Amino acid sequence: MAQLSNDYINQFISDELGNWSSNVQRLLIEQIRKSKLVLSADLINSLTYQVQDATAESIASVQLAFTDYGRMKDMRRLFYTKMPPVEALEKFVEAIGVNKFKYVPGYSRGRFPSENIAIKRIAWGIAVAKFKEHKHKPKRWFAKQFYGQINVLINNLLNGYADYVAKKTVNELKDPS
Repeated sequence: MAQLSNDYINQFISDELGNWSSNVQRLLIEQIRKSKLVLSADLINSLTYQVQDATAESIASVQLAFTDYGRMKDMRRLFYTKMPPVEALEKFVEAIGVNKFKYVPGYSRGRFPSENIAIKRIAWGIAVAKFKEHKHKPKRWFAKQFYGQINVLINNLLNGYADYVAKKTVNELKDPS
């Protein structure tokens, strides 16, 4: 009977971790979009989680992962020591539209080259400007969303475990055999 209880508890914890991780991933993606940190969608696509079930040696756990540069967006200062990714900037310029920019670097105002050349030149212009500026003002997206949800997880685990123990105790008192 005790083994069945442990199996139930371990399954409950794994399920709660899975639900919590899914919710945190959704909240982080919303925060990334809200903070306008989407340039190439690499950060959003890299957000993953994995729930590891309990074993004889360890309890259940969850791993939340994303690319390293995504965490740097949460730092107080970020200095560019090399050129920002021009390919991502090209996608950005293409998504916004060339007509939203006042001029194309290397061409006089009012004169536009073909759209492909304009996209490449505008992206390079943005990259060079960011490189010369050397600084990037970050927009925080991780800490508040992630750490704010840890208390929710603890609450769910404690309440679920308390409910299970209460039901188990009532059942044992009714049928002590």
